Amino acid sequence: MGIQHDFRQFADRFQSKPEEFSQNVIRPLAIFVDAKFAQVATNTYMQDANLGGSKFSPDEQKPNRPRNLSGPLRKVSSRLERAVASTFKDVTGRGGSSESEVYINPKLEGVVWSKIITVPYAATHEYGSSYQVRTSADMVSYFWAKAYETSSGSAISEYNQFRRLALAAESNTFFDITIPARPYARPALKDITSDVVSKGEELIAEFMQE
Repeated sequence: MGIQHDFRQFADRFQSKPEEFSQNVIRPLAIFVDAKFAQVATNTYMQDANLGGSKFSPDEQKPNRPRNLSGPLRKVSSRLERAVASTFKDVTGRGGSSESEVYINPKLEGVVWSKIITVPYAATHEYGSSYQVRTSADMVSYFWAKAYETSSGSAISEYNQFRRLALAAESNTFFDITIPARPYARPALKDITSDVVSKGEELIAEFMQE
């Protein structure tokens, strides 16, 4: 859908009716963007911990993760999901997450939509992270205890895992921890871009015809 109106006509209309433009274009567009983003981010790029499968976009390589942790970002708790799903209506006085803020502002280059998610680990899931953990005697004792706990029965792989961790903790000062990126925001924004553009053009066309 293309907007056929002359730019001067739009500028005159906007200048004479700024509050109407905000009410009939900016606010509906904000609500639309938030709803689409929340839907795609939570339903496509986040999944419940008890569900299988994965939905990575074609141009993204699936991280090499243990089989029981396959797939994208997993909804082990609902804290991040609530913040992602919180919409423009929610954060302007109708409940929702207190860890999400939404802004939408008209500028010369277009309408700028911003969503700030303040959940501490939100960026870690989106971009991944690497850090070091210092080993300790308590850590070594814990790993050996878990190894002995799983040494009988059929959980041989679990026993070997804890045994390797115990030996590594005894011989190394630090553990290198790498958390793979499991993006949910950037791919969701990419997916909804064309729908948002179409919605914005539709709202502006209706604004010009009023």
